[in-house]
Amino acid sequence: MTKQINFECKMIDPCEYRKLLLDLFEEAFEEKMAVDQFIWKYENNPLGKMKVWSIWDKDTGVLAGTYGAFKRYFIHKGSIVTVYQRADSMVKPEYRRKGIFTQLLKEMNKFLSENGVLFNFGYSNDKSASGIRKFNNSREL
Repeated sequence: MTKQINFECKMIDPCEYRKLLLDLFEEAFEEKMAVDQFIWKYENNPLGKMKVWSIWDKDTGVLAGTYGAFKRYFIHKGSIVTVYQRADSMVKPEYRRKGIFTQLLKEMNKFLSENGVLFNFGYSNDKSASGIRKFNNSREL
């Protein structure tokens, strides 16, 4: 019988969790992200620090997954609007297929909606594209 996992979802500051996020990136994507790339993308992005939603296993304290988004500006009907680009959805292999990705996407969408963000977009890999289309009422361009 599979043990039910007790999760906690919260937004985290990428500066405070740099090492954990870099380790999770390597584990999730099976490649390393250069520290200077991480600092630019997550911490010192010209449009602001990346927002990062995280899911933690409350029983073990393990960071099970994260999903980030960073601010962008688009012109919509003649006005500049703030949108967010989704990036780096990561779930530890042993926590996959437990609804973590979907929960992260729900939390992100809730935050963006509550903050008046018109839309969000991303460049999904094959693993996340079907989940995003199914849950997020998304379409491919």
